[in-house]
Amino acid sequence: MAQAPVGAPERPVGEAPAPPTPPVLPDEANPFTCDADEAPETLDARRLTRAEYLNALRALVTHGLGAADAAAVLRQVDAEGRLPPEVTGGYSTADGNFSVLHARETFAIADGVASAIGAPAAYGRFVSAFLALGPATCPAPSPAALSDACEDAFIRNLTLRAWGRPIEAGAAAGNDELAAFRREFALAPTSREGVEAVVVKTLLAPAFLFHLETDLRPVSGATHALSSHAIARRLAYTFTQAPPDEALLGLAASGDLQRDADFQRALALVQPRMGAVVTQFSREWLHLDGLPTFIEQNHPRSLRVRAGVTLDDGLRAAMRDEVLELWRWVNDSGGTLADVFTTDVSFARHPGLMHVYGQQAPAPATVTAQTAVRFPAGQRSGLLTRAAMLSSGTHTENPILRAIHLRRDVLCLPTPQPGNLPPNSLAAPLPDATMTTRERYHAKTSVQPCQGCHQLINPLGFALSRYDALGRYQTTELAFDATWNVVGQLPVSSTAELSGPLGLERTVADGLELSAVVAQTSALRSCITRNLSAYLHGLQALPPASGASCERRRMYQSLADGAPLRSLFESAVLDARFRHRTLRSSP
Repeated sequence: MAQAPVGAPERPVGEAPAPPTPPVLPDEANPFTCDADEAPETLDARRLTRAEYLNALRALVTHGLGAADAAAVLRQVDAEGRLPPEVTGGYSTADGNFSVLHARETFAIADGVASAIGAPAAYGRFVSAFLALGPATCPAPSPAALSDACEDAFIRNLTLRAWGRPIEAGAAAGNDELAAFRREFALAPTSREGVEAVVVKTLLAPAFLFHLETDLRPVSGATHALSSHAIARRLAYTFTQAPPDEALLGLAASGDLQRDADFQRALALVQPRMGAVVTQFSREWLHLDGLPTFIEQNHPRSLRVRAGVTLDDGLRAAMRDEVLELWRWVNDSGGTLADVFTTDVSFARHPGLMHVYGQQAPAPATVTAQTAVRFPAGQRSGLLTRAAMLSSGTHTENPILRAIHLRRDVLCLPTPQPGNLPPNSLAAPLPDATMTTRERYHAKTSVQPCQGCHQLINPLGFALSRYDALGRYQTTELAFDATWNVVGQLPVSSTAELSGPLGLERTVADGLELSAVVAQTSALRSCITRNLSAYLHGLQALPPASGASCERRRMYQSLADGAPLRSLFESAVLDARFRHRTLRSSP
């Protein structure tokens, strides 16, 4: 994976050459409204995503054994391999399914982790580490034979880190969780076996496997205020995909996160680690795990496309990781959404991706404005001109698929679906020595019944014609005859008129100008707002493009104001609704 940037400058563009002048677009009103009486979200049980579960498991074992040994334990139990994949047509956060397979595999993982912790080399270290954490303490701890006070302290300290809240205890709670956990020690022949049983019980508890904000303050009408620990847990998982760290747990215990001042302190604690949500959201929004595999074609065109490049999963991963690092770097360095679409900073380190970019030196491990490797002026900038957004996986570029990805996924614009088409309508056009790729696709789609739909699609792909099937910059392309023999070269044209696809009376010369236009559109602001809202709340479908939502109004406005990208993510948690929930009415 790409390395996270550290110590990046305040603006990622630094002293880079100025990007294309942003177009002057008409001001458009925020499509979302804010109703002061808008109810908080409904309290629902949602399973942790794969990333959240693995992060929570890793964090818990790391507390006891350190990062290196924790990683070894997770490999030993094959936690990542055992965990079922998400099953959803949308974001991973929308998969609330908990099947027999989940139950079986999470039990196997919990049992394997407990056995590894109980091994002689790990047991004493693990128990001593948790007894030292607090807040519960015990005098003169002896892991080999824990006293009642030390058993109590171990349970309290372990479950607090696993669940993000103190364990319930006493008859007043109505649910004496602590008594149930103490029983494991009472039934176990030795302290070591008691610890193993408590670890299994902790990892199989709904409080570990699900987002259960059941620690509510007294009911006020239909609205329930979350406790400080519930807010801290929700904040941590929202931004870091992991449970609260020690600093956040300490603040939840000592402060009141329902108060704005303490909540802002909590937000400041997670802010340095919020790159986790930026990375995961952009990965899923742009379908970066679905990059096309490389299809080998036994003809001259294929040989020339892959000359000097090994087409394998390593290159696909490098393409994906470069885009993820782009998003994370812009966020961490205080950049804006416009910077995502216009910065000329490269994050390529993989030799194959460097070859695609014509890049001689790899990007440094820590990218700054002073150390950044930059693309040649006028060749490439921002998201849309990265290889991950351009690679077709075959020997020839596909302007239609590029345009559909941009229109449907990046801009959320209605994209017509083909239907009742003549045979071979969806096949790539045949080679023609007199026509460029753009001209061949235009000829094929400019006839009825294709023309009506493709006038909304094609120009976006044609503006990216200066990039070949792997995303390499080109001003000319090879011309092939009907049997794919090279017969010459043809000049590439990337001029495109945007009135059809974007409703703008504007012509762009290439992908750089297209990127500058897209970065300023209300369609982009609306699309990313709706997608981020769906991701954060685990929605099965995108919310409407307009309507009442204080959260989405604030998110959209942060983009419209050109605020730092991090403000987009922070704006989702800033009003009091984040700290409250409602319960469903009984039928």
